[in-house]
Amino acid sequence: MSHISTVSSLADAAQVLEDLGYKVALQEASVAVQIGADEHPLAAVLTMDDDKMKITCQVALTGQIAERNRETFAWAALDANTRLSPYAIGLITDADDPQYDDPEACPVVLTNTLRQGELSVQELKAAMDSLLEALLGSREVLRIGLGG
Repeated sequence: MSHISTVSSLADAAQVLEDLGYKVALQEASVAVQIGADEHPLAAVLTMDDDKMKITCQVALTGQIAERNRETFAWAALDANTRLSPYAIGLITDADDPQYDDPEACPVVLTNTLRQGELSVQELKAAMDSLLEALLGSREVLRIGLGG
């Protein structure tokens, strides 16, 4: 168990999350965190930019959303964002990252941004707990989009 009180780097975040029982992989510019059920886990990715830590969890790809469901999915996602706060459903497109230039391969994500200045261990834990709640809260939206 570490003695970190303020999360000021990705290495700190990785250590804190590991101490909390998450499976983590520290990379040069991110921390990948396994979240959800062991048999079908999702990957949350933490990144740092200036004074912010961003938590992003891919829940689908745009190509997985049937064309006939896209408008309904978009409206349901917008509506759900008020309930999923502090997380929001969004897309990562080529405007965010040039590798996503195929509109059918853009990740649909839950995302949250934390002020990193004095980020405490408890705040990071609360953000991860909120991600689990947002994943559960987004199930109906995903069902609409994925037709399941």
